[in-house]
Amino acid sequence: MRTQRLIAYALGVGLTCLSAGSVLAQHPNGIPLTPLKGHYHFSLNGTCILAASPPGFTALPDLQPSPGAYSEVDQFYETGSITFDGLGQAISTHKGLSIASVAPAFNAPPYVVTYDQTCGFSYVMKSISSFTLQNGSCSGTNTTGPTAFGVPGSTAKITGLTYEGQIGALGSVLTYGATMPSQSLLEVSNGFKATQLCGTLVTAVRTIH
Repeated sequence: MRTQRLIAYALGVGLTCLSAGSVLAQHPNGIPLTPLKGHYHFSLNGTCILAASPPGFTALPDLQPSPGAYSEVDQFYETGSITFDGLGQAISTHKGLSIASVAPAFNAPPYVVTYDQTCGFSYVMKSISSFTLQNGSCSGTNTTGPTAFGVPGSTAKITGLTYEGQIGALGSVLTYGATMPSQSLLEVSNGFKATQLCGTLVTAVRTIH
């Protein structure tokens, strides 16, 4: 009898653990998170319009830099890797290059910044072949840039990133990006602070370890 009770207890613990594992591995809508699990190399192309002093944009449908705001357009390119843990969290590390064109009204030349960055996201599955990266935040160091503004060696933080993505038929290729007018915040340790609207496209290829 004691042996039967021990077996029943062991089975109960095992089933509880399996149940907990199942809960952890899927979104509340019941779609498993595991299809994305893995390590990927990616390349990103994007363009942002930045508004600073004051940071912000007018309300939809106008969506222009706030009156009197400093503004610039940044084209940026990144290469790196991203890891999805299969439990709803993703981390990316990458190097980037940004080419900025300042609005003509401010009579300033274009400039270039390079940077190293790490980003963290949570993610949810929208279907078995589509997902959302959300609550994204990035931090990093600017390695080159205008010395007159103290850019080299400064640190930068971006918050409020959201991407929509798709999974290829065999799960080896991902594409994701941002096209909807969601705003993110850029803060640099040299005192620069801006709100940005970005369009991005990322292609990621699964790697085998």
